[in-house]
Amino acid sequence: MAYCQNSREDEMNDPFGFAMQPCTFPPGTDQKIIHAFDAVDKDCNGYIEESELRTALSKCNQTYTARTIRFFMCAFSKDTTRIGPTEFVDLFNSLKNWRDVFCRTDRNRDGIVDANELRTALNSLGFPVSPKAVNFMIATYTREKSSTGVSYDKFIECCAIVKGLSERFKWQENCPGSATFTYELFMQAALMFTAA
Repeated sequence: MAYCQNSREDEMNDPFGFAMQPCTFPPGTDQKIIHAFDAVDKDCNGYIEESELRTALSKCNQTYTARTIRFFMCAFSKDTTRIGPTEFVDLFNSLKNWRDVFCRTDRNRDGIVDANELRTALNSLGFPVSPKAVNFMIATYTREKSSTGVSYDKFIECCAIVKGLSERFKWQENCPGSATFTYELFMQAALMFTAA
């Protein structure tokens, strides 16, 4: 898989090192996904912005709120402003995986996962989230309802948030020669999601 090379200046302005962008779709990508991406990439620069992402997802019969689309940009975009072909495919694969996990976890088929089910689902996706963090997510997403769980749409938001934050921590932790994950870098990562 080929990647576009960053300039030294780009690397210095990107504290997470995510400016390196994929140039082409991975081999074997479903043509429906390629067509959805190409249909909204009007300037043919190989990237789509937030509004274009919403349109591309709707072309594949996947509709999400503006807030959720913003979470996708934070979780899947290397610079949070645009998505390249490989990131777009990663988003689609993740959405399919998250939907499958939600359906398996929602055993009573009521369209809601409770705190235990949410924790099980996130753990099965490779996100070891503490009970306290799960309870916070449940409280955040059920504030306006009398429900004790999260709906599918809110589950997708939870997955995007946890994935995005986890990826940024993993990258920083595994970056050769990097300093420890500073408070400033933590705040930059967390604020991307709280501001979405």
